Amino acid sequence: MQNKFVLGISAFALAVGLAACSGETDENAEGQNDQTEPQTEEAEIAETNFDDIPDVVATINGVDLLKDDFVVEYNNAKQQQMMMGGQGDPSSTEVDEQLKDQSVNFLVDTELLTQASNEADVEVTDEDVNEQLDQIKAMYQLESDEDLEEILSGQDLTVDEFKAQIKESMKPQKYIEQEAQIEEPSDEEIQSTYDEIIAASEGEEEPPPLEDVEDTIVEQLKAQKTSEAANDILEDLREENEVEIFV
Repeated sequence: MQNKFVLGISAFALAVGLAACSGETDENAEGQNDQTEPQTEEAEIAETNFDDIPDVVATINGVDLLKDDFVVEYNNAKQQQMMMGGQGDPSSTEVDEQLKDQSVNFLVDTELLTQASNEADVEVTDEDVNEQLDQIKAMYQLESDEDLEEILSGQDLTVDEFKAQIKESMKPQKYIEQEAQIEEPSDEEIQSTYDEIIAASEGEEEPPPLEDVEDTIVEQLKAQKTSEAANDILEDLREENEVEIFV
């Protein structure tokens, strides 16, 4: 199951994130597409026939997930695969079916987590939103608010509207963090991970001392634990809620 929400707070997040768990493997979590992120350029996408896709691709507790959103997510997934050099021909039937399955499951998991986060009254602060916005600006090398405004204006969005989208998109990630209650990695876990890094880099450049990479290792371990917890949370949500998929 592919976790798209784990990196939801990062520039590639929502989603895992956003880390949500759509598809059948945990690979390609970095391919999470947060639809709130401004697009500075688009890869050319081969046209796909969506005639066989129903207007409602799934329902979650009576809430309809629409074909239009499915098409957007499918095209995002295909573009991301092409940009990251994913295996398989994006125009092949097998890859097409995988992308369709990934896309509808992403929409389902997003809605499940959104509903759960709303029921739990999950709060995303202005500080959280501004931190996410700074990460997005850094990823797209936007040096000023004016640069951001210029990109958003091309999508008929204001900065305030964009912030509102970010706030909503961050709720599922916040819900996962709240439910998972991830503890800080132990010294033993940190040392073990560092030892693995040393073993993997044997014969290459001299590895940095532990104190130089400890923070990175801690974040890596916490992300791994959150990913595992998110998978479990989504499995429970699918069992506890009324989910119908029509694709």
